[in-house]
Amino acid sequence: MRETIWVVYDDGTKAGFEVLSVRQIMTTCDLLSARLRKQILDDAKASNAPSEMVMKMLADARNQTDGMHDIVKSCFTWQGALDIISFSNENETAKAMENLSPTEISKLALRLINHEIDAEGKLQSRTRGSVGKA
Repeated sequence: MRETIWVVYDDGTKAGFEVLSVRQIMTTCDLLSARLRKQILDDAKASNAPSEMVMKMLADARNQTDGMHDIVKSCFTWQGALDIISFSNENETAKAMENLSPTEISKLALRLINHEIDAEGKLQSRTRGSVGKA
C-alpha cells in the first residue's frame, strides 16, 4: 500500500493524495519527453527548419533527457506539478491547484514522487538520501 499525503485546505476540508507508483512516475517521464518532442516539432515547423536540423534537435533532446531529474524539475512548473498531482488524485487536482500556493503545489508534487526539500535547501529522496541541490 502506498503512502497517502494529506492536504488540509483553508476551509477545513482535507484530501488524500497517494504517492505515485513507479509506473506512474515512468508514465510522467514519457509524457514530459513527448511534450518536449512536440514543442521541438512545432518550433521547427513555425521556423521552416530543414528536416536534417529537426532530426538533430530531436536526437539531442532524446540524449539530454534524464527521466527522474526531468520529473523532479517539472515539480517546479505549473504543468509538471499539475500532471503529477493529477496522477495521484484526479478528483482533487483542481481544488489543490486553486487553494494551494505555488510553493505548496511544488512541495506536494515533490512529496508525491518521494522527494522533498530539507531545511538546508537540498533536494532529498525520501527513500535514498540526497540527490543534489534544489
